[in-house]
Amino acid sequence: MMIEQSDSNNSSGEGPVQLLGEFLKERRLAKNFTLEKISQKTKINLSILRAIEANDYNGLPSPAYIKGFVTSYSKTLGLDRDEVHSKMEYTYYQVVGKAFPALNHTHNFKAQENTKSATPVEVEQAPHKVIENSKNVLESSKSLLPLAIFGIVVIAIVGGYQIVSSVIKDEVDASKQQDLGPTFESSAALLNEKPATPKVETTEETEVKEEEVTAAAESVKVEEKKEEPVVAKVEEKKEELVEKIVPEKVRNFPSVDFRKVRNKLYTLLPDAPENDNEELLPADIKSKMNSSIQNVYIRATDGNTWLSYKVDERPIESAIIEKGKDLFLQGTQLRIFLGNVRVTKIFYNNKLIGADSKSGVKSLIFPESNNSQYYLPLFPKAKDDILYTGEEYMKRMKLEEDQLKEEEN
Repeated sequence: MMIEQSDSNNSSGEGPVQLLGEFLKERRLAKNFTLEKISQKTKINLSILRAIEANDYNGLPSPAYIKGFVTSYSKTLGLDRDEVHSKMEYTYYQVVGKAFPALNHTHNFKAQENTKSATPVEVEQAPHKVIENSKNVLESSKSLLPLAIFGIVVIAIVGGYQIVSSVIKDEVDASKQQDLGPTFESSAALLNEKPATPKVETTEETEVKEEEVTAAAESVKVEEKKEEPVVAKVEEKKEELVEKIVPEKVRNFPSVDFRKVRNKLYTLLPDAPENDNEELLPADIKSKMNSSIQNVYIRATDGNTWLSYKVDERPIESAIIEKGKDLFLQGTQLRIFLGNVRVTKIFYNNKLIGADSKSGVKSLIFPESNNSQYYLPLFPKAKDDILYTGEEYMKRMKLEEDQLKEEEN
């Protein structure tokens, strides 16, 4: 899908900016790569790759996942990451109609130099850092406030002077063109003017004029009768046009089909050889296990993975775990949605789990006994690109539906 819209900042006349999908497809074909080969190397589902090349962002998950997919795709082709991200943001704006989210709550977890250490390090700004930086910006803006006020006062004075000058000029011009009243003829001219002789109409002329007046009145009545249905039709058309012009209200919480979690979401593998492999499950991770809560360790072994997760009552977080990196979560209740589960090894309480998925996406709930409390999808995305829990989304969706019904009535 190529949008024939030139970039407003492109003054060189080189034509429309190429969208990300076409750009990636061209580079892929230039290297004689098939989509199947890209899928094998990145472990990304074919349907997702097709959506990326078709610029179909409605068919993709949240922006955090989109960025991860695009990054992995471009890395396989050896493309410049900054250029690809720039095209991604431009394409997202053209297709979705709004700027690509800043993803302040998205973390990129980086492994330590010692691969046995599993403590995640955030290489992007954490939310509390963003808050600190915003405070610094506010402090610096306070020091500039007096200068800003002085500038506004000067502009107001100059602008006021120009307005007053303009008003005075308009008044002067208007007075020059002002109508000074009726003109008067001299008395001599009035005396010399001969009085007009009144014309006496004959009886025949009077009868003719009466007939003309009667005919004109009849024609007016006929025209009025003809106009009545025309006016009615115009009003009907007007109402139809108004109904078509008034747009349907856009919903922030479109209808989503939720289903209660009833089946097992994973299988515990207590005898798997990976449980004793310290390269996959480091010793210090094993030592951190707390038997009174839930312990989940995720390691990206064969590619990048993208996930959203919720620990207890904390906000939903999004994460990108690159190949060779990891994430360790602990809490009373854990909910996780992975976007590329096939490239990972997941350990629950120091035991490998089997979490196969044909589509490559997977929902996980720990402990498993809490499954019946939740709905799938775990974290649906609203139109404002914010993730909600399934339960919260259902409530907001119902409120929005009730509000629309009230407005219609």
